[in-house]
Amino acid sequence: MRTFGEALRVARSERDARQTGDTIRGLREEAGLAQNELARRVGFNKSMMSRIESGERRASDNTLHAIVDALCSSHSEMDALLSRARRR
Repeated sequence: MRTFGEALRVARSERDARQTGDTIRGLREEAGLAQNELARRVGFNKSMMSRIESGERRASDNTLHAIVDALCSSHSEMDALLSRARRR
């Protein structure tokens, strides 16, 4: 089983920006966060987060790490969130 961060890195390296955005959106929704709340936690405005989730903007590695940190406070929380998102 991959950790949340590993899954995002795989998504970024093997899929296009739209698929990565879909993954981020699904994980955000599983975490129960509104887009503007995740954007605030990462330090972006809602418009930037929207462009990342829609695939209009590719997320850098640093951005992906910031998103992971904003969504999860522990490795076990990352794994649980990823597991729930996979079942969607």
